[in-house]
Amino acid sequence: MPSFPTDVTGLPAGRKVLLRLIDVLTAAAAAEDSPGHGLLICCDRPFAQPFTPEETEVGGLHVRMGTTNFTRWDQSHLIHACEFAFDIATAEGELNSINARQAAIVAWLIGVLHADITLGGLTRDLAFTGVTPDEEQGADAGLIMALAQIQWITPDADFLTIIGPLGPIS
Repeated sequence: MPSFPTDVTGLPAGRKVLLRLIDVLTAAAAAEDSPGHGLLICCDRPFAQPFTPEETEVGGLHVRMGTTNFTRWDQSHLIHACEFAFDIATAEGELNSINARQAAIVAWLIGVLHADITLGGLTRDLAFTGVTPDEEQGADAGLIMALAQIQWITPDADFLTIIGPLGPIS
């Protein structure tokens, strides 16, 4: 299994996936020839704290974990299907529109995550479900959001362990 900088041992399964997304995207954005080069990639940013004008100059990517639905996989395991939002802010953002820079970031994001939909052996599936521009005025006007559903499997009563394609990850 690939090595990732963030130790996820003992964290809840959803948090493991969120931090793995941050690790994968941060590594991909480090490549100088990448459309994602220089992006500020983060999670846990307070909702009331929009990206600053300085941050949107290079571009900001905020990853958020949303609703998770559970489906029985077998007698002792659950499939978690979670919606993740990727908020993308650029200096050129406009209401009800996706600009060229944002479109390039979305294409980069999809390419990076589809290169390994298991996120290094953690997840069962990853599928992008849409992209939507901001429709409301506010401090973060012009933000766009890409949505993806990510699935992983846990034991019924143990949401700390993921049963990944390469085996259990605690």
